Amino acid sequence: MVNPSSVNKVDAQVGGNVVQAGYVHTINATAAVPTALAGLPADEGFTGRVGELAALAAAMATDGASVTAIAGPPGVGKSALAVRAARLALDAGEFPGGVLFVNVHGYDQARRIEAHAALGALLRALGVLGEHIPYDQGAREILYRSALATAAQDGKRILVVADNCATTDQVLPLQPGTAHRLLVTSRHSLPIPAARRIALGILPPAEAVTVLDDAVRTANPADDRVAAGATAAAELASLCGYLPLALRISAHMLADQPDIPIAELAEVLASSPIRGLEFGDSVAVRIAFDTSYARLPVDEARLFRLMSLHAGPHIGLDAASNLVGEPPTVTRRLLDGLRRAHLIEPAGSGRYQWHDLLRLYAAERCAQEDTADESTAAVKRVIIGYLAGAVSANTVVDPTIETPSAAPFADVAAALSWFDLERPNLVAAVAQAADTSHHQHVVDLARALFSYLNLNKFWSETLTVNERAVAAARQLGDREEEAYALVRLGVTYRSLRRYDDSLTSLRSTLAIQEATGDTHGRGSTMNALGTTYRDMGRFNEAEQWLDTALDLCRQTGNWFGEATALNTLATIRRRQGHSASAIKLLRRALAIKREVGDRYGEAMTLNTLASAYHNARRSEAEEHYLQALAIKRETGDRHGEAISLNGLGRLYREAGRYDEALSCLTEALQVRRSTGDMFGEAITLEELGTTYRDLGRIDDAMHHYQLALAEYEQNSSPRSVTRVADRLARLASTAGQPGRR
Repeated sequence: MVNPSSVNKVDAQVGGNVVQAGYVHTINATAAVPTALAGLPADEGFTGRVGELAALAAAMATDGASVTAIAGPPGVGKSALAVRAARLALDAGEFPGGVLFVNVHGYDQARRIEAHAALGALLRALGVLGEHIPYDQGAREILYRSALATAAQDGKRILVVADNCATTDQVLPLQPGTAHRLLVTSRHSLPIPAARRIALGILPPAEAVTVLDDAVRTANPADDRVAAGATAAAELASLCGYLPLALRISAHMLADQPDIPIAELAEVLASSPIRGLEFGDSVAVRIAFDTSYARLPVDEARLFRLMSLHAGPHIGLDAASNLVGEPPTVTRRLLDGLRRAHLIEPAGSGRYQWHDLLRLYAAERCAQEDTADESTAAVKRVIIGYLAGAVSANTVVDPTIETPSAAPFADVAAALSWFDLERPNLVAAVAQAADTSHHQHVVDLARALFSYLNLNKFWSETLTVNERAVAAARQLGDREEEAYALVRLGVTYRSLRRYDDSLTSLRSTLAIQEATGDTHGRGSTMNALGTTYRDMGRFNEAEQWLDTALDLCRQTGNWFGEATALNTLATIRRRQGHSASAIKLLRRALAIKREVGDRYGEAMTLNTLASAYHNARRSEAEEHYLQALAIKRETGDRHGEAISLNGLGRLYREAGRYDEALSCLTEALQVRRSTGDMFGEAITLEELGTTYRDLGRIDDAMHHYQLALAEYEQNSSPRSVTRVADRLARLASTAGQPGRR
């Protein structure tokens, strides 16, 4: 029995009511907790814009436009205004469902996020597990709007903020429906139908001076240079073009040098030469950049330039250290100097990011001041650094690696957390390695990333990474690595239900392995083929491939492949009604998992065995569920924990042990909500409904069935929808009978 006191008290609602979506900004929605309560980007130092804030508040009100677009030149403060307006609306209770924030980096080709990826991240932030997110963009849009419609029905109005959009193609798929609001920022006035448009210009002179004064007083409340030197401050604000970005950088220079008169800084800016590219129409921004850069120490300036070579959306200490080839203690000091200069900004979890214009400026400086060899070496160092981290983390995560390397990760949870944080940078590193012809690094990174990406259902990234790996392996003439990349593609296609593509990739893999004599690899590929045929419902072909795979895996000592074949064969036998045969196969698989110490695999097989025992041998089913549950908790596998709890709940219900059933199912529901497993949540809600039905609590049963039905509809599960709708109809006919509650 599971003690009800062990139920995790997890608030499944959008607690602080701010959701930040996935890797498209600076704080990642992890696979374990896809509903990220990380908050909006910071908006410290925001000053003025009273009229624009009022206009935005009116536009986002319940009777306002469904889409509001802020347009203005670079550096004018569009993102800061959007964040401040979102925060004020949130504080006012306008959006009880929360805020979804996504920076699509439309004007940065290196970091640009298209609608397909943005939708995937937003769906994860809404609580949809990766395995339920379709690959097709049209299907993603339907699911996105369905999820938002469900939130609207529950009275949870949501604000979606899409920052730095360059085209309507990045905006239109994100439109959330009439109940919710979409707030867009762009440098252009995008032709968005029925959008409320707010043109953002430079600050009024008085507000610009106030920005300077607020900034220096934040550093030192007694600093009255702006107030005392009103004329010089006005000139400085004018030289900054009344642009917030330039004003903040100039204010830092004042705060960093408390003895410099404002007039002296104004003179420096006024005499700054203008060369090279200009940012939009703003010479003032360029002058501010030039002046601030000129004041950097040599080592900080070098890091600033080399950071433009980093392909990912944010950077941590280790990657920055690899870029400059310095130890972390030195690099931390350099990063802090750039942060104090307002040339980079904190992005949470030890990350840093910067404005698109500053990245562009740094790239220009890098091209001018660093040799091609220096830049190439820096890129190679950072790619190798990411590869080393990925390999170390993967040795902890991947159960097939029998001899883990010395890894800086205490356990699987620590390794997964590192992957969660670095995922966008790792995927970007694969692309950068491919673009710079570091083919071996592409192959190695793809191999190290697969277990994590596959485990967490990041299908788009998995396809992209392994397509590049196939191309890189062919460039290297490495047939073995080409085969491995193809089998990874085949497995991913199967997960996406693209069965023909899966079979094509796997057959290509098999042909290469037969040509190269890779018997060990052939066993794994045949396993994958058998699993694809099983998922297609072609059981005879599946069993043929799996039987052959089983023999090959035994011959080559491929224990993981042997156990996988046994498990997959067992699922087929169960579907065919041969429970005894399935149990026999699962016992053999369990023995293998225990012999090699594969705790994850052991727990998975225990769960499957418990399901097989469920109907006829309930005491053994309970024992196996409880063993699996203990391992899942030990290893931190929350998804597996919920599966075991749900199985126990159903088992107890069928045995008439209703209190224990409700305890397990309530805990399973909390776990599934905390991990964002919406489909699993529907399964548990349905089981709770059935438990209440068996107890005669008809109103409670109907309530849980209705919740389950909504989740099934959102996750496009027609058979489940039909089943629950039928149960609801049956209950509705008895709801008014005496004795029913």
